[in-house]
Amino acid sequence: GAQEAAAADNDAVDDKQCFRVYFDRLDVFLRNKQVVNYFADKYNEAAGVVLKTVLRLTEAQTRTCRDRMSERVTANQIMQNIPADARLEEAVDMGDSVFMQGAMDDGDGSGARARRGRAAFALLELLRTDASGVLSRADDRGSGVYRVNFERAAAVLRDQCVDTLIVERYGSVHARIVRVLRDQQKLDEKTVSHLAMLPMDQCRERLHELSLAGFVATVEIPRTADRNPSRMFYLWHVDPHRQVCAALRLVFQTLSNVIQRSTAETAARAALLDKSRRDDVVADPSLLAPSERRELRTACSIRQRLDVAALRLDRMLLL
Repeated sequence: GAQEAAAADNDAVDDKQCFRVYFDRLDVFLRNKQVVNYFADKYNEAAGVVLKTVLRLTEAQTRTCRDRMSERVTANQIMQNIPADARLEEAVDMGDSVFMQGAMDDGDGSGARARRGRAAFALLELLRTDASGVLSRADDRGSGVYRVNFERAAAVLRDQCVDTLIVERYGSVHARIVRVLRDQQKLDEKTVSHLAMLPMDQCRERLHELSLAGFVATVEIPRTADRNPSRMFYLWHVDPHRQVCAALRLVFQTLSNVIQRSTAETAARAALLDKSRRDDVVADPSLLAPSERRELRTACSIRQRLDVAALRLDRMLLL
């Protein structure tokens, strides 16, 4: 009886306590998920599992998405916390090295553990040497100490999001030009045309389209002190801040269109929707005519597609 009374006291809710959602932490989890998905798509699922393990070990100390670097994590910690069902060995070509010949399973499982450890370390090195610079080695002691550069991760995700918007809005050729300028920075029109493998007139036309939208910009380099426009070099480049503003403007405009379309679809079928919510119709759907049921299915399908589009745009806003 005493134990039951104590349990009841523990379960009692204090009316004076208040709770709220910690949105900063939620943003951290959503950001980490996007980073894992990026590397899983770029390499393979095993690379995503390894990076997910690194991020999970640092989540307790990561309070907001404004943190620039994660806490340090040793390679041994990472290997010990990788899920047991992760198939790392199948994702890495181990080769016929002397190490692997000496690490054959001798019956006690040590060979299998050695192969798994070597596969995990190979995936860590793959992520460390990636051009994005998201994962870095902070210390070479032992098997290594690793950190995640959240600033670089955010930049990579933003660039991917901007490229997706440009492809959907203008096409893959425009996105190729933006990637060339992002990698090479300031270039003249002739060099952009050469690297993007486009004729000069087509390249110039696409550069001006991107410039009007705010995805690329120009910088003027005068040949003479009078800064005469006819005697200037014009170099194209990517301004990250201006590019993000252009992407946000495009996303907000599209989201506004989605909301207006959703409102219009609801208003056009308001009478039918009100009828479908009546108690007698909910209890007996046969009261609806076949044409009304088809119209309801069409309305539900349109609403689902609009909701998916809004969620996708919301994800882009987070990035």
